[in-house]
Amino acid sequence: MLGALLASVAVVAVVSRPWEWLGWLLLPPCAWLLLGARRTCRLRSDDVVAQGRVFRRVIGLRDVRQAGIALGGRPWLQTQDGTVTVLRMVPPLDYGSGHPAPTLVEHIRAAAAEAGAHLDPPLRSPEQPPTTKPTLLGI
Repeated sequence: MLGALLASVAVVAVVSRPWEWLGWLLLPPCAWLLLGARRTCRLRSDDVVAQGRVFRRVIGLRDVRQAGIALGGRPWLQTQDGTVTVLRMVPPLDYGSGHPAPTLVEHIRAAAAEAGAHLDPPLRSPEQPPTTKPTLLGI
């Protein structure tokens, strides 16, 4: 979203006033944000680092309560306080592809168990992550 907004401002600036440097200066960061060059998810020895296009979230492995796969194939993590982080920077996992089962969740659970986390029992099938946000009319 930020990349698209910044790109539209840069393109308007370059088209309307090509002799000014502001539009040209904004184009490289726009391309970087639009391409998602920063998006990554790393499992380190003591935490999981989820780097989105703009924000970065660091989740300590001792704080992991549950790890699962959403119905759309996106992995998610839940911390001990109930906060859920959906790892949108990870490509959706395809359980129907015929490949061996994805092991990202198992790797995170194993690392969290080694770090001393109190994990809930593993999920048997993909399911939506729990939410603490109120729903409107049960939707």
